[in-house]
Amino acid sequence: MKKCISLLKAIMSQDMELFSFKKKNNSSRLKKMITPIVIGIFFMLAIGTYLGILGVELSKLNLTYIMLTVALILPVILTLIQGIYKSQGILFETKDNDLLFSLPIKKSTIVFARIFKMYAFEYLYNLLFILPAFVIYAYFERPGISFYFISILMSILLPIIPTVIASFIGLLIKNLSVKFRAKKIAQTVLTMLLFLLIFHFSYNSNAIITNLINNASSVNDVIIKIYYPIGLYINLIQKFDILELLKLLLVNIIPLVIFIYLTSKTYFKTIAKGEEKSTSSKNKNKYKEKIKKRKKINSLVIKELKRFFSSPVYMFNTLIGIVLLFIATIAMCINVNGAINSFMEAENINMEISVILNILPKVFLGLVIATSSLSSITSSSISIEKKSFNITKSLPLSEKEILLSKLLSSDVILMPVMIISAIIFCIFFKVGMFDIISIFLMILIMPNLVGIIGLLTNLKYPKLNATSDTEIVKQSTSSMIAVLLGMLIAAILVGILIIIPKYLNTSINTIILIELIVLSLATIMLWNILNKYGKKRIKEIDV
Repeated sequence: MKKCISLLKAIMSQDMELFSFKKKNNSSRLKKMITPIVIGIFFMLAIGTYLGILGVELSKLNLTYIMLTVALILPVILTLIQGIYKSQGILFETKDNDLLFSLPIKKSTIVFARIFKMYAFEYLYNLLFILPAFVIYAYFERPGISFYFISILMSILLPIIPTVIASFIGLLIKNLSVKFRAKKIAQTVLTMLLFLLIFHFSYNSNAIITNLINNASSVNDVIIKIYYPIGLYINLIQKFDILELLKLLLVNIIPLVIFIYLTSKTYFKTIAKGEEKSTSSKNKNKYKEKIKKRKKINSLVIKELKRFFSSPVYMFNTLIGIVLLFIATIAMCINVNGAINSFMEAENINMEISVILNILPKVFLGLVIATSSLSSITSSSISIEKKSFNITKSLPLSEKEILLSKLLSSDVILMPVMIISAIIFCIFFKVGMFDIISIFLMILIMPNLVGIIGLLTNLKYPKLNATSDTEIVKQSTSSMIAVLLGMLIAAILVGILIIIPKYLNTSINTIILIELIVLSLATIMLWNILNKYGKKRIKEIDV
């Protein structure tokens, strides 16, 4: 037991400063915690607003508990999606594997500690959804004391099953990817395919849920069919039963125990296979490689690309947007009427298809803006180097060359897929010359603008002491700020295109032209700022 607690302390302190057990300056620690706390409060207020609207309507029908069901199912789905690609960095690809496996600690204890760390991430994330739901339900229903006890218990149990399922899928992906020579890319492709399958399922969830409702004798039957533990929880808050409570505990705990027991039997073997394959491939390539002369900037870009494609979580987190853009383009070309009808049904939009076809180039332009804004590779490109960033600094390179290589590597990754999607779209729909020019200019400008913003945030908030790529890509301050700024830029640009022509007598093409000019000027200005700030900041950064 003592070994398990010590291991938990060490693992939790490794990547999560919130759980750090080392003595730190209280004021600096408080400053780091303020930003995520404030963002969390605003997020809960936003979620609470929507759930409150739903609760008002359902309370009139005495069906307020359905609001709870919605609030509980959403984090379950998100935990499953996030957990699939987080599992690689947290469970398998950690730097302390050799150290831990050499210690007199049971493999099951190591598996439990790492799953607990993953669970802790998801628990904090789930609270953002379920706390507002509990408050709103309590406001409308005025439940007894048992509701609060059961709800606290449910908040603890909720992430367990999706975390176990995500870890199991992550284990399968790890075992399958080991069989491929390019195991990192194979791992990312498998994860992305699974994610797209989940995305397709969620996109068609309306029909699935409608079918469940039509074939269920009551709403409670629907809840149990969707996710059995939530059905048990709803029954418990309506009528407390000790047997139902035991069922709720066992349904969540038994899968966790079984998974830990079975995984611990093959855990070391799975990790060892991956490391052996990686080491042997490196040794083979060592003798095959020939010395090639390249320009400094070309060598830097190739180095950045190799680092990017060696990290599944880095690839998945940044490529999913452009993959969805390409799939959306192909879907529109294959069956444009069906794609438009599906979208209008999902969003409850009443509009003639002919009208939508006329504005389709503007819709595609909006997709390009959104994709570019949310695909920030550079927000992690400095942190991802970790201690090797000092080596990069020691080379005979200028700060401008280092920054430019990171920006160019981001363009090399993002732009080809976006350009191919744009070419297919423009040819198939016979897009006008102005729309063609505006789409391609946006593809050239937006990734560079977002890339520069990402570099600025990563220079300001580098995280070079991380022990896993997951921590850098998903949990760093620079990544969070870059994503939020990207969302804000996309919302403003698309919002202007929708609102201004509607209320002012101005052509949408004029608005697009103004946006392109403003974005071009902003990119040039930020690049100059980056060069000045980067020259000073890179010298200050030290691991």
